[in-house]
Amino acid sequence: MGRTFIWSYLTAKFGSFLSQSYEQTAEIRRIKLLDDDQATIESQSAAGQTEPPLTNPSAVGVYQSPGNVSKQTNPLGSMVNSYRLGVAYFASTRLLMTADVVHVTGETDAEKFGGFSYALYGKEAVTNFMAGLEYYIVPAVPMRLGFFTNNDARPEINKKKANQRNHVDWVGGSIFFSWVQPNSQIGAGFVLQNGTGESQKIGGVTTVQEVEGQSYTFAFSATTTL
Repeated sequence: MGRTFIWSYLTAKFGSFLSQSYEQTAEIRRIKLLDDDQATIESQSAAGQTEPPLTNPSAVGVYQSPGNVSKQTNPLGSMVNSYRLGVAYFASTRLLMTADVVHVTGETDAEKFGGFSYALYGKEAVTNFMAGLEYYIVPAVPMRLGFFTNNDARPEINKKKANQRNHVDWVGGSIFFSWVQPNSQIGAGFVLQNGTGESQKIGGVTTVQEVEGQSYTFAFSATTTL
C-alpha cells in the first residue's frame, strides 16, 4: 500500500509601477443638413469621395465643441497585492487532490476620469477559490477535474446611481484528459463558465439590468522534452 501525505504552501506577491499616464481627447461635431445635401453626401460617399461637395452649403449648420482633453498621471493607482494559500493531498500514487484560496487586494488611489464618478480602472478586493482532482485511469492516462470562481473586482452596482460599470461573477469547471510519457505529454479538454450579475446599459439613468453569460473553451496542448 502506497504512502499518503499532505503538502501546503503560502505565497505573497507585491509590485509597484515605475510610471503610468493616460491621455484622452474627445471632440464632438454635429452637422445639420437639408434633404438635398444629405442625398448628395450619401451618393458621393458611396462613390469613394471622403469630402463630397454640398449643393447648398449656406443652408448647413455646423456645431463643433472644443476638444476635451483628459489627462491622468495615476490612472491605475497603486499595484494590488496577491496572497495564495494552497494545499495538496496525495491520497495514493493514482489520486491527487488540491485546493487553493487567492486573495487580491483592492486599490483606492486610482484617478477618476472626466465625466465619470468612479476611477475607470479602480478595483475592489476579491477572493477566489479553486479545487482540483487528478486521477490516473491507467498509468499513462490521467483525468483532471477542476472547479473555480472568477469574481469581479469591479464594485457591485448601486441601484441609486447611474453610469456604473458591469459587475459579473463567474463560476467554472474544467475536465481534461492527457496521454503522458516520460518526455512528452498530449492533453485536451473543456473549460465551462457561467456568469451572473448586473449592468447599466442605458446611460444617465439608474435602471439596472440582470446579466447572464456563458463561456465554453476547448483547449489542446502538446509538450516534449529533448
